Amino acid sequence: MTLHLAAALDGAGWHPAAWRAEGASPDALFTAAYWTYLVQEAERGLLDFVTFEDTIRMRTCPGDEVTGPLDALLLATATAPLTSRIGLVPAANGAAAAAGLAALDRAGPGRAGWHTSGELRPRLSGRPLVTTLAGPGLPVEVAARAADVVFVTPHDRREAAGLAERARRAAPGVTVLADLVVFLDGAGQKERLDDLDGAAFTSDAHVYSGSATGLAHLILDWQAAGVDGFRLRPGVLPHDLRSITRHLVPALRARGAFRSAYPAGDLRERFTRRYARVS
Repeated sequence: MTLHLAAALDGAGWHPAAWRAEGASPDALFTAAYWTYLVQEAERGLLDFVTFEDTIRMRTCPGDEVTGPLDALLLATATAPLTSRIGLVPAANGAAAAAGLAALDRAGPGRAGWHTSGELRPRLSGRPLVTTLAGPGLPVEVAARAADVVFVTPHDRREAAGLAERARRAAPGVTVLADLVVFLDGAGQKERLDDLDGAAFTSDAHVYSGSATGLAHLILDWQAAGVDGFRLRPGVLPHDLRSITRHLVPALRARGAFRSAYPAGDLRERFTRRYARVS
């Protein structure tokens, strides 16, 4: 079974104190060059796609989180001409989504996707891959009917199997990716950031902190339970993204579990099982 891998890009990383990590570049977060570097790095690892959030978050001190808007569509469109195969899936809602996605599809033909909070499938100028995140406000059955790819947030293998089964029962052929927050190092980076933040980091998704080899084992174990792949949320950017592309991907390839080149076809054609039903 094909293993799908994606990365969820979020500011300096998913840990709220990531901007304070060694090697972080908080002053570059609003520049096109920063995001282009991240997408190019993900493409080097042959990831299926990256998602862009529509907000940016940083915690300046314990209990004080700064949140601001981020034009995910604009960032995705800016990175498109400087990449070639990786899918670009920005969060977008409302009337601007259709026009913005059309511009993205022109900039990166066949690579546009739409990450939605559960809105009905839009009427759009191409067929962007539609993704959504299941959660307390959006049951997995509803999410699976609304999207081509549904992200789920299991905390163990058994829960991963159950969510995948529920999604496919509601929408046969939907692709199910499990979200994981990842801190890939052996030096306790998560613990150092927790100390800086004044609290232990928690998430709606399972949090993995350890080696790339250990993460490869978890990924293959959960895949055997029924998920099609994973959307990895790097705890610290760009550090953990580089660890995904330069250590996790080779570890998976060594087990014969991940590709060594992009397959033929566009982004949608990598997720083919559902097309006959929705065309």
